[in-house]
Amino acid sequence: MIISLCLYITILISLYFFGKEKADKQLCRYPLKSLNCIGFYIVDEVGVKVWSRALRHYEFKIRKIYFEKTREESVRILSNKITLGLLGILISLIAVTGDSSRDGLMTLYYATLTVGLLMIPDYILKRNIKCRTRSIESSFPKFVCKLLLLVEAGVTIEAAIRNIVNDQHLPEERKNQKLDEFRDGFYMELRNIVKLLDSGVAFEAALETFAHHCRDLMVNKFVSIVIQSHKNGNSEVALVLSILLSEVWEKRKNVAKVLGEEAGSKLVLPMMIMLIGIMGMIVYPALQQMNGF
Repeated sequence: MIISLCLYITILISLYFFGKEKADKQLCRYPLKSLNCIGFYIVDEVGVKVWSRALRHYEFKIRKIYFEKTREESVRILSNKITLGLLGILISLIAVTGDSSRDGLMTLYYATLTVGLLMIPDYILKRNIKCRTRSIESSFPKFVCKLLLLVEAGVTIEAAIRNIVNDQHLPEERKNQKLDEFRDGFYMELRNIVKLLDSGVAFEAALETFAHHCRDLMVNKFVSIVIQSHKNGNSEVALVLSILLSEVWEKRKNVAKVLGEEAGSKLVLPMMIMLIGIMGMIVYPALQQMNGF
């Protein structure tokens, strides 16, 4: 068993040095950082066609948060997953080599650990998608409210959007920090509108790109209203935006209710663990006394 472990470690080290030359720098954004070059080398050498089914699965999910180079991002996630799986096998081999009893329960434990490690990239991707979606749902009502105030004051919609981007409503402690692409996804998309406008893209095209990236029903409705008003004139845009604002805030209230329910459900597991622990502390001494008799 020791020979198998040494051979496995040697293979991993070799894969690391071979993969280090080809590795993508963006791999460091994922767990294990530079070690992900091991998985990247395996994906690259075996060929993307072999992994096509897994890559399509990730591409479908990634389109919700990334809109360009989805295949490259899918390869990074798959590389991270392979590296974590190999790490799980390494931990299992080390444990089995040091355990002379060969307990079946421990073997099941390390197998479960390996499966758990394989699920980490999927969990991170799901968390990022959820975080970005909530960022859009929570930030959009504030944006519409500020935009409506500026439009009613006589500012054009394009100038109002630029004003909001320059004075984004972030918490005071985070104003000087770098924006997070998931937690601050909505503000980053607003910045993207300004960048597109500065590069010469038409206002309607920039808004359509904004709607495509946000993938939210209310944002799509907002973009349709603004594009129509931009073509036909801004005479009734303030009225339409005020109606949209009431709808958006109603949706925001529903989202807040859902978040409150989720927060309550998350407390159930810790409370159950505490209950089991307390019952164990009470029952164990009683059982000990019963065995004494």
